[in-house]
Amino acid sequence: MQKDVEVSEITDIKDIDSAELAKNENAKFSLGGATLYGINAVIGSGIFLLPRTIYQDLGPASLVAMVLDAVLVLMLAVCFAEVAGYFNKNGGAFQYSKTAFGDFIGFNVGVLGWFVTIIAWAAMAAGFAKLLIQTFPALEGQNTLISICLVIFLSVINSMGIKTSKIFTIVITIAKLIPIIAFTLIAVFFIKNGINQGNFTPFLQLNPDMTLSKAMASTSLTVFYAFIGFEALPVVAGEMRNAKKNVPKAIIGSISIVSLLYFMIIAGTIAMLGTGILQSNAPVQDAFVEMIGPAGKW
Repeated sequence: MQKDVEVSEITDIKDIDSAELAKNENAKFSLGGATLYGINAVIGSGIFLLPRTIYQDLGPASLVAMVLDAVLVLMLAVCFAEVAGYFNKNGGAFQYSKTAFGDFIGFNVGVLGWFVTIIAWAAMAAGFAKLLIQTFPALEGQNTLISICLVIFLSVINSMGIKTSKIFTIVITIAKLIPIIAFTLIAVFFIKNGINQGNFTPFLQLNPDMTLSKAMASTSLTVFYAFIGFEALPVVAGEMRNAKKNVPKAIIGSISIVSLLYFMIIAGTIAMLGTGILQSNAPVQDAFVEMIGPAGKW
């Protein structure tokens, strides 16, 4: 009888453990959620601030630099996707380099990744503050406070557990993509008009202080910065369902979607503003106002 009770207790414990594992698994990101996470990691405030910098050295020909960078980043993403297929735990490049080359190299890659993340967070927080002030001028001069509040808010969300973080990430990414996709779809109907108005002519508007190779290199570097973030997805592979299968798909899927959106955002902005991009503090915002009226600003 005692033995039967012990077996029953062990079975109950196993059932509880299985239920807990299933619950934890459901809390993780699915393939769709992982793809949204990847998109959210790449599309930050940068693309809304960079069109002027991207445009200034090459003019409309900056779209060529955008395509070249998209191909380069996709090649890097394929490398990450290939390696991600062997891991199902957090760490990303740190885990890959540690496994391949040992603890010392892994440590250095991890530290460098940490520094890059800090710099990227700071840049995005500052960019967010700048755009918010463009929309609400009464906040002028509060850039630092806005940036600090944003970082604290996101840190609190992240510390509340994977389920809360997952829900917040998916909701905020969808909310972010609604105006971006709307801009992209509407821009399709304005690009021809932009061509007719001469906003793409001449196609190459080279900065007189630069050679073509130098201008292309400078623009490509700026565009490349806008793509930074796709490497963050493998870092949280342990929070993804069936990570070895889904993380590689999510990496390629998110970069492909972001590349298309970026190209259309820059093309649509040029179509609406032309050289006016150089005088705008928030060119994408201003371009959307030109498309649909004051609602575009919001």
